[in-house]
Amino acid sequence: MDRITWWELRDGDYAELAPDADGLFKSGVFPGLWLDAAALLRGDIKAVLAALASRAGER
Repeated sequence: MDRITWWELRDGDYAELAPDADGLFKSGVFPGLWLDAAALLRGDIKAVLAALASRAGER
């Protein structure tokens, strides 16, 4: 796997969501759900969980 594709429902249609400048996908539906795509692709689960934990509990 060399790429992650994240889709978001907008106005009844799915649109591809691009990562931000830091390489994070940020859910518009679930506040605090951030995915570090580069870390996931390289198998660095610790970094993936750190990105999630940094936003845990936010609204």
